[in-house]
Amino acid sequence: MIGTLEARCDDRGSHRDKLSRHFERLEDPHEDHLTLLLPVKRVLRRSSCPAWHHGRVVGRVFTYTDVTTEVELDRLKSDFVSTASHELRTPLTSIHGALQLAHAGSADRMMPEDRELLDISIASTERLVRLVNRMLDISKFEAGRMPVDFRSLEAEAMLTEAARAMQGHASTKQIEVSVTCQSDLGRLKGDQDLLLRVLANLMSNALKYSPDGSHVTLAANRAGDGSDAIEISVLDEGPGITPDQLTRLFQPFSRVGAKEHDRRDGTGLGLALSRAIVEQHGGRIWVEPGHNGVGSRFAFTIPSQCDQETNLSHQAVA
Repeated sequence: MIGTLEARCDDRGSHRDKLSRHFERLEDPHEDHLTLLLPVKRVLRRSSCPAWHHGRVVGRVFTYTDVTTEVELDRLKSDFVSTASHELRTPLTSIHGALQLAHAGSADRMMPEDRELLDISIASTERLVRLVNRMLDISKFEAGRMPVDFRSLEAEAMLTEAARAMQGHASTKQIEVSVTCQSDLGRLKGDQDLLLRVLANLMSNALKYSPDGSHVTLAANRAGDGSDAIEISVLDEGPGITPDQLTRLFQPFSRVGAKEHDRRDGTGLGLALSRAIVEQHGGRIWVEPGHNGVGSRFAFTIPSQCDQETNLSHQAVA
């Protein structure tokens, strides 16, 4: 006999924990993946959504979809991106260095139009280097090779640092940035540099799409799902996210905006990298409408320090 679903999974120890996550937020859909070893190795996407009866949730409906082929194609794509990025980084770094040396040694003797072309070339290579580095970071997270330095952190101090780092950008649009934290929040355990990258990505998007003179709020509160997690959010007053954009928002190279010209800048990797970082910390990330339907609220959860110590101790720190 083949046995139960749990007995067929590659990681029996985490099966019940993954299943329990479907019931943490009863009114929300949830999705995860299972790898079955018997009778043959297959990957299933497990989705669940609430079942309503007379205005209350009475259970959940589960759907299992075989995504083995899709997962294998995604792995091949990730391997290609990783290999291509490694091969591109060295020549790009050399080109960028050579252009900077040319600018430092000869810019003052160039014609204005030649100097402008050199400046454009330097800016373009810098953008390509950033793009390649982000692609490599995402590949490392997907392969579980990104070093993560878990330390005890205070949420308010981290949010204050993130707000201070973006203050210059905010002042150019006269946008007020505020930080609010729930009292007695406790501490979280995570990699401060990586979490600051997540906050920088979310704040950069918030400032980019918010109108001049508006308000952006960074907040930290206890998660409302009954867990010990800490929920960190960035609330803006921009145009918001349309329903058709939600499905691809956190996918690599996806850039969304209210208008086509809003999507001309950026690599489309910031939110994908943010999701990879949050999931590496054992949390989740999502977006929802802002207050009274104005703007967007990007939020992610990070388990509290005590929760991290019990649930993430098995993760190897490279």
